Amino acid sequence: MDDRPLAFPIRLVAAAYKEAGRNYLVNPHVNRSFQWYGVLHGRVDLVLGDATIRLRPEESVLIPPLASRSPRCGGRPPAYLWAVFDNVRLDLDDVAGRKLTTPEPLRPDLQALAAELRKPRGANTDDLTQALLVRLLVGLARHAREEARSAPAALSPVGALSRRETVLRAQAFMRRNLHREIGREEVAAAVHLSAPHLARVFRAATGQTLNRSLTEMRLTQAKERLVGSSLSITQIAREVGFSSLSHFSQLFQREVGNTPSDYRRRGGRAWGP
Repeated sequence: MDDRPLAFPIRLVAAAYKEAGRNYLVNPHVNRSFQWYGVLHGRVDLVLGDATIRLRPEESVLIPPLASRSPRCGGRPPAYLWAVFDNVRLDLDDVAGRKLTTPEPLRPDLQALAAELRKPRGANTDDLTQALLVRLLVGLARHAREEARSAPAALSPVGALSRRETVLRAQAFMRRNLHREIGREEVAAAVHLSAPHLARVFRAATGQTLNRSLTEMRLTQAKERLVGSSLSITQIAREVGFSSLSHFSQLFQREVGNTPSDYRRRGGRAWGP
């Protein structure tokens, strides 16, 4: 399932239908591609990052790349299906990480996908699987947006609060991980969004890109350590996520106006006589 025709807006990596018992538990793991996970029967508690989503029959979740996930039986033994895919051009950013309810018109497609995964019936099974998955993804995303639009007055304050909380959680994740190299995709996975969607939300809320905010956090922490500790400049550079001392020094001088050693020598005061 590696090479998919470009006519499809996704590239299917793998898909399966499974039935499990009451001891069903999958250890936390990540995937570099999107994963759609849906329940047909029974219940599943899907631990997604630091949140738990209870999935009942005909409910599903679109898990963004690099998000930690761990499904387990939530009561009745489940029958479930999943698909891992690379998104080429579907508009899915705003529904990733949300519980999705299958509307009535899509239920036959859900059952058809499960049947094809359970027992392929002939040639072109990969194409049929992919076509059914695209139909479900597009339909689920549209249904979720229509539900949100049906009560805009009630949902807008919650949406605004969610955006603020998302930005705060992203900033907290970055602060906790300043000591190592992290990218936009990893920050996005920590807040259950795709990287492009988080980038848009973050910039709209703060006026900054994620990378710019991360750089400012690193420099702020470096300045505090230069003045308030006896650590060497090399140690400080490593503690704020720079593997190269020269890169750290060049960036520090460009952004702050002093070299790290001058900044320390002057006790954090601005450059001047």
